[in-house]
Amino acid sequence: MIKKQILCGHKTSPIIHTLSEPYGAPYWWPCKQSLHDKIDSLDIIVHTDTGLRAAGNGLLVDQGNEGSAGYYYHWKHRYPIASYLVATAITNYASFTDTVTFTDGRKMPVLNYCFPQFLGQWSANGKGVLAQLRMYDSLFVKYPFDKEKYGHAQFTWGGGMEHQTMSFMADLGWDLMAHELAHQWFGDLVTCANWGDLWLNEGFATYVNALAHEFLKGDDDFRTRLKGMRDDVTSKDWGSVYAWDTLNVNNLFSGRLTYNKGAWVIHMLRDKMGDSLFFAGLRAYLSAKNHGGVGYGYAFAGGKQFQGMMETVGGMQLDTFFKEWIYGGGFPYINVNWKQRGKDITFEIRQHGSDVSVPYFHTKLALRCFGKSGDTILHFYLNDSLTKTAFQLPISITGVEFDPRVNLLGKASVQGMNWDDIQSSEFVVSPNPAVNQVSIFARNSVKFSVDIYDVLGRLIWTGDNSIDGSKELVVPASGWSSGVYTARINDQNFVYSIKFIKQ
Repeated sequence: MIKKQILCGHKTSPIIHTLSEPYGAPYWWPCKQSLHDKIDSLDIIVHTDTGLRAAGNGLLVDQGNEGSAGYYYHWKHRYPIASYLVATAITNYASFTDTVTFTDGRKMPVLNYCFPQFLGQWSANGKGVLAQLRMYDSLFVKYPFDKEKYGHAQFTWGGGMEHQTMSFMADLGWDLMAHELAHQWFGDLVTCANWGDLWLNEGFATYVNALAHEFLKGDDDFRTRLKGMRDDVTSKDWGSVYAWDTLNVNNLFSGRLTYNKGAWVIHMLRDKMGDSLFFAGLRAYLSAKNHGGVGYGYAFAGGKQFQGMMETVGGMQLDTFFKEWIYGGGFPYINVNWKQRGKDITFEIRQHGSDVSVPYFHTKLALRCFGKSGDTILHFYLNDSLTKTAFQLPISITGVEFDPRVNLLGKASVQGMNWDDIQSSEFVVSPNPAVNQVSIFARNSVKFSVDIYDVLGRLIWTGDNSIDGSKELVVPASGWSSGVYTARINDQNFVYSIKFIKQ
């Protein structure tokens, strides 16, 4: 489920729809409100006025005119289903059906019910889910309900809800479709065994939505999305992925913690395990035991069961990872200080947890070192509040970037210097990384001009020291986006190109 603030008005007909997550199912139909037992079969028969249509789980196996009594619809579902995922919606729907062809040749209908005034918009946007279906079906296990259908039904709540085989949707935005479709695997096929582990539903749906960006739109798009999610998580210092207070529904459905932090922890688990073992672990987790698998398909699983599966497949112990990142609060604040003279380089890395529940994190830190003859990425394994290391590096460093591949949830400051560079270079960019401003220093008293380019090669600032002839030119950078920049410095004889980082 995902909430949005913009509601979709429906002005041409009355509408009624159900929405049961987390505790609402018993208010409209007699059922067991639990996360321990799934219904093995379901029939929904709706009697309504002529001109109205009913949406539901599974397949529409019968419909008919009852004369003056109106119309009836019979939806039949024959897969195990949790009580809160049973749903129906009734209004004057318009409908259309697309067909998805999976990579192995299987075909399946994708049914869409929308308000008549949105038929054109939905017909155009709805095709976006077909590529998402093919991707998820290939990346994880096959679509769990492929003998029936997938579909969308429009409703007037602001967001989406992953009702099994037919998600209820405010609109067919690409990301909303990607999120609710992901729930058919993470939430519907395997359902969290307690509401405290709701991240197994929502964190995964949020991360799979990001994966759709990676696999269907490209790596840059994926990393940009991760940065935005990280900014949200680190906007406050407190909070765990596990929802300790399950009666507080706002806390339970925290976008910052259950959704975005949950997704980020899954992303870090992927980095820790490597793609091959990570996705093999997910496929094992999603497989059904009664179909020869070893996982929790068509059943329930909690965080401990998920951890155990990933440990078994990955051949590694994950207690510390889950204790700190799932059940503990906050994230690491990291300070990196580096110094280089010749080939000898030292790093001093300090960290502390933003929340008192985790004093420091056991984690991997990647730093990209920029050099005149090339760049290199160094990896550090942080197992304490202070990590010191010294070694030789064949390149002369001019700057250091935190987490270049966007694989660590945290905040960092990086500072350092290359003594040889300061003593011998015609020009030095400092501080590097920069925060609000950066200075260009000239070793000699010369006139020079500076052009600053972003990572896409766009000129974003230009200036010179011709007014006062100073050896220092201050460049304001407070409004710039975080990332790598290049200063091109022209002293009338040569052009120097120096990379630097804006935090």
